[in-house]
Amino acid sequence: MFGRIWDALTVEVTEEVKTATPRSCGNCRWWVPPEALTLEVVPTRNAIQWAQDGGYGRCCVPKNIQRKDAKRFTQPSAFCEAWSDKSF
Repeated sequence: MFGRIWDALTVEVTEEVKTATPRSCGNCRWWVPPEALTLEVVPTRNAIQWAQDGGYGRCCVPKNIQRKDAKRFTQPSAFCEAWSDKSF
């Protein structure tokens, strides 16, 4: 009897976990977090991880003169052509 009452009173909540797409800034080794989000200012890595997953920050891909089609993106849904470039 109490089991049915407990089941009626409880609510299951599921949280959607967002992950970065494979070619987004969050998975790029050239991604640098925003200067406002440093470990000195934010003691935990949660804010830095949030910025990385969201693509907020700046791209430090060196410009390659031979590859002029390499574009820099900071949005998680944008495709970065320089991400797969093996020349740097």
